[in-house]
Amino acid sequence: MWRVYCTDCDEVTLVGCSELTSVVNLAPGVIAVVVQCAHGHHIPVLTGRATVEERTWKQSS
Repeated sequence: MWRVYCTDCDEVTLVGCSELTSVVNLAPGVIAVVVQCAHGHHIPVLTGRATVEERTWKQSS
């Protein structure tokens, strides 16, 4: 399960594997995932190494 924020519903929700609509490998260690909230809104999620590097960069600047 993933805890995600739906901007259309303006709320945090839990989604499971059955709500997973697509997975795209953008680069080595970088994955784009799209899940669907209970109301059918699509929620894009970027995960992997790029998100860790981005967070580290923001914290150090």
